[in-house]
Amino acid sequence: MDAYVCSYEIRTVPGDGSWSFHVVRRVTGGLGALLEAYRSPDEPPVADMACTAAGVDPLVVHLHDEHGTRAVRAPVGPCSAPTESAKSAYASLITAVVGEQQEGQSRSQLSVDTSCPDETKDVLSIEQPPQRGDPTPTPLSAPVSVCMYRVAAEEGMRVGYLEAHRTLTADQVAGVNAALDLVRPDRGCSRVEHRRFAVLFGSQPGRTVIALDGCAVSQDAGWWRADDHLRRAVGG
Repeated sequence: MDAYVCSYEIRTVPGDGSWSFHVVRRVTGGLGALLEAYRSPDEPPVADMACTAAGVDPLVVHLHDEHGTRAVRAPVGPCSAPTESAKSAYASLITAVVGEQQEGQSRSQLSVDTSCPDETKDVLSIEQPPQRGDPTPTPLSAPVSVCMYRVAAEEGMRVGYLEAHRTLTADQVAGVNAALDLVRPDRGCSRVEHRRFAVLFGSQPGRTVIALDGCAVSQDAGWWRADDHLRRAVGG
C-alpha cells in the first residue's frame, strides 16, 4: 500500500515574487505509527467547552492500493481538531516529493522588495466620523515609505493595486510635513474623484493616505483637503 499527503506551500520565485504551489509527497516512513494513531475513534464534544472558531487542518492521508485510493483524516478531539497523538504521528511522517504544480502568485516582486501590500482598500472613499482635536495631521518621522496604488472598483468597493514605491529622504519628509501643515478641513472634498493614492508609513504608528490626483488626505480619524504642494512632495 502506498500513501500520499498533499499540501499548499508559499515559495519565493527569484525575480517573480512569491507563488503558491500544490505539492504531492509520497510517504516513505512512519506510516504504520500513523495508521495506528488514526484508528482511534473521534472524541465526543464536551458540554460548555469553549472552542476556537479557527479552521483546522484535518491531516488527510491518501491511501492507494489495488482497490483504488481513499482519503483518511485524523481522529478529532472534543473541539473537532486532530488529537495530539494523530498530530504527532502526522508530523513524524517521512516523505519525498513526487509532484508539484505552481498555482498562483501570492505576492508580486515589487511587494516582496518593498513590503507594500499588493492591494489595499481605498480608505479615502470610506466615510469617517467628524474630525476632533488638532486641525492638521501629525507630522511624519523618517524613514517614510510611500506605497502608491491605482484604484479599481470591485463589487461596490474601491481597491488600490500597487504600482510603485519610494522611500523619502529627510529633506523630502520635511517637505511632506510642511505641506501637511497647510491642509484644511473641508467636508466638500470629493472622496471618489481620485484614481491613484499613496499610503505613507513613518516610524510612528498609523498611516497617512493621500490622493495623488484628488484633494483628499486621511490620517487616523482625520480627513482633510490638500493642494498640489502635498502631491508634489509625495512624488505623485
